[in-house]
Amino acid sequence: MENAVNQLILAICLIAIPILIMVLIDSAQNKKHKPKDHFSKTLVHVGGHPYIPTDAVIDFDIIDNKVYLIHGANNYKEEILPQNIKRCEVKNEQEITYDLTIPRMLVLGPLALADKKRNVRDNFYLFLSYEIKGVEVNCLFKGLDNIYDIQSQVTRLKIETAQTEETTT
Repeated sequence: MENAVNQLILAICLIAIPILIMVLIDSAQNKKHKPKDHFSKTLVHVGGHPYIPTDAVIDFDIIDNKVYLIHGANNYKEEILPQNIKRCEVKNEQEITYDLTIPRMLVLGPLALADKKRNVRDNFYLFLSYEIKGVEVNCLFKGLDNIYDIQSQVTRLKIETAQTEETTT
């Protein structure tokens, strides 16, 4: 009888210990791979930023409730707090350039109203205005794809930051 009890305890240990180890490892991996509040888009700098060259490829990241402009080629990384962002607008090329231009009106006259400009590919631009060290910086970036979600993410970030500030005061 005592031998059967010892075998039962040994069997339980041989089954329970590996299961417990697997559960602990799985839990640790889930914590390790759990995505943080992270958003990232690749943009091309059109102009306006004093430290990023024109046509430079940058990463626009939101990590831990802060916006980062990262230009890897010259190891430049700028942190922007949400409360310092003044404007963040996304416009497509059609919104930036007018469909009806003066030269078209001169050439086509009233027919310019009937002749719509045709774009094969629509480009998206991000206008970002923020303050850093008391200086306002206005930048224009070109998106490599639809970047309207940047505006949503920045707006969400600003709202959540404002709510956090309200609850702490």
